[in-house]
Amino acid sequence: MMYPMLDWPVDEAHRRITQMWGENGELYAKWHLKGHNGLDLGMPEGTPVRAAAGGWVREAMSSPALGNYIKVMHDWGHTIYAHLSALRVAHGDKVTAGQVIGLSGNTGNSTGPHLHFGVRINPYDRSDGWLGYSNPLALLQQPRTGAALSPHWIPKHRDHDDLAVMRRWQPPSLKIFRDGWTNPELITGLYHDLPNTLFVWRDWALSEQHADMVAEPAATGRRHAMEWMAHYQEAIGNGARVDKARTLFLGVNEPHIWDHMAETVAYNVAFLEALEEQGFRGGALNIGVGWPGNTGPDTPPDWSGYAALESVIRRGGHILMLHEYWDAPGPGEMWGWWTGRSLACPWAVPIIIGECGMDRHVRPDQVGGWIRGGLNAEQYWQQLTQYESWMAADSRIHSVQPFTYDVGSREWNTFDVRPALRWTLAEHGAQLANTPRPWARGETPPPLPYIDAPELEPEPEPPHEDTLAARVEALERWARSFG
Repeated sequence: MMYPMLDWPVDEAHRRITQMWGENGELYAKWHLKGHNGLDLGMPEGTPVRAAAGGWVREAMSSPALGNYIKVMHDWGHTIYAHLSALRVAHGDKVTAGQVIGLSGNTGNSTGPHLHFGVRINPYDRSDGWLGYSNPLALLQQPRTGAALSPHWIPKHRDHDDLAVMRRWQPPSLKIFRDGWTNPELITGLYHDLPNTLFVWRDWALSEQHADMVAEPAATGRRHAMEWMAHYQEAIGNGARVDKARTLFLGVNEPHIWDHMAETVAYNVAFLEALEEQGFRGGALNIGVGWPGNTGPDTPPDWSGYAALESVIRRGGHILMLHEYWDAPGPGEMWGWWTGRSLACPWAVPIIIGECGMDRHVRPDQVGGWIRGGLNAEQYWQQLTQYESWMAADSRIHSVQPFTYDVGSREWNTFDVRPALRWTLAEHGAQLANTPRPWARGETPPPLPYIDAPELEPEPEPPHEDTLAARVEALERWARSFG
């Protein structure tokens, strides 16, 4: 199944989120939900509501809880639009993406004019605590105002040019270390000046707690999520303004999955679910170059041991974080093994390459980054853009983050792109402004070298409703949770 990308159901002027996915867990617990299982968008009554994707109308009707609502079926699942003031389609109609299907309102169990937007992706489980719904945020098309290349920023040696670079760059994502939380003006300024950037936050001390993860995977995952919540509340209390919809938190970095795969999966499931229940999203796995492993020579990476994570990532709108590196000859030297390996992931989820670039350590007994590897700035720039172009051919790849923009200690100086390439990166992003997603640039990536690659599973059939009574009961139980 392809990863669905949806249009926003309302125009840009009306995308004010009044209730995030996963928020208000205590309120929704009385309906046996873990939290709000959709996205609420506040807007005046009568605002045009559009189909988020093409499909056909299964239901266009009214209920006491949902008010006037529409369910649109797609080949991958369905979307629902609730509390409408008027319906502009009927049962059985075919609709196209962007077509006006109704007008927003305040009907049913609603405390104010808004649109409730819900998404289910096949296959789904009504008993998962969310009635089978998934976080729409990761599925919605975001404006493209920059390159796929994005900063991996350790803000240790900031100067006035850094913010100018970021404003010019307008990257799709920005990984930044928690040092930034100590400066509420920096946080507020970045979120304001980079309006379409996804902020990926890493706490170095937290991310290195490997022993805790192995000893108590689930407990450590939940604790790490709650530590991020405490950091968030502290930043808000200090006056920072943070857009939750564009915030992603990371857990343990490069876990030792060769010895602790089961613990890594259990930790990540607990971490992501705990964030989700607080209305936030997280980055999954953060695994190093060359992983997952193979089952034999020349076979594809084996993702079967991580299968429990796929549904968690999809439902919560989380993002899979993977790392890829190469040696001096460039990203094509070990394509499919050191680089491009992420493209063999069978999951229909968004992916960020959270670390990438030239690292001599991919070979035994070698150390150092692109500077020690004998590359000049122009040569390394060519490698980065070649890699970016190849990865951009896969619409799941949200962005790639070369390691690193600035360093925290001298041992990483030979990796730093900041002194020689920061303005080149910024101009590259500016030149690619307003490129729509999904996008593809440059040459076609090389084929992956694996043999006996498994064939894709056929597209699953949409699940059949049990009975009319069961369907109405489930919808009414779900709808009673909406304000």
